Amino acid sequence: MRLQTESRFTELLGIEYPIVQAPMILQKPLVPLASAVSNAGGLGSLGCAGMSINELEQRISEMKAATDKPFNLNFFLHEAPTFDPVLDEQARSLVLPFYQRLGLEMPTKTSDTEAETFDTDKLALLVSETPAMVSFHFGCPPTQVFEALKGAAQIN
Repeated sequence: MRLQTESRFTELLGIEYPIVQAPMILQKPLVPLASAVSNAGGLGSLGCAGMSINELEQRISEMKAATDKPFNLNFFLHEAPTFDPVLDEQARSLVLPFYQRLGLEMPTKTSDTEAETFDTDKLALLVSETPAMVSFHFGCPPTQVFEALKGAAQIN
């Protein structure tokens, strides 16, 4: 029995098999796995959450060098977190007894950097690069984002 693999989904994305690799941001290295899935006929996906615009540009370039097949770029949509030193100190004081009881040294540095989120610079890059698919977690972008991406891909 032959498996039916052609569908509107595979046709729209230009892939052979209706298989979408999960966009795992913690999977390192990102590009070899995603490009292997794309090269095998599925849709490889890069988890782009937390990437700076420069890193995103680099990963897209690496994907294009590794495959001429379609791939997906996935982003988190969330409020950019901010560092609150008072809240940080309260949390550290709550966990300090556990560190002491276990004979562990309390980390001296807490990250005070803000995580990258989806923004207009990333949208502009996607419009110029026109990946086969762009997906989002933790929210839905404004209509203008969809319209810009659809317009760049010339999808009606």
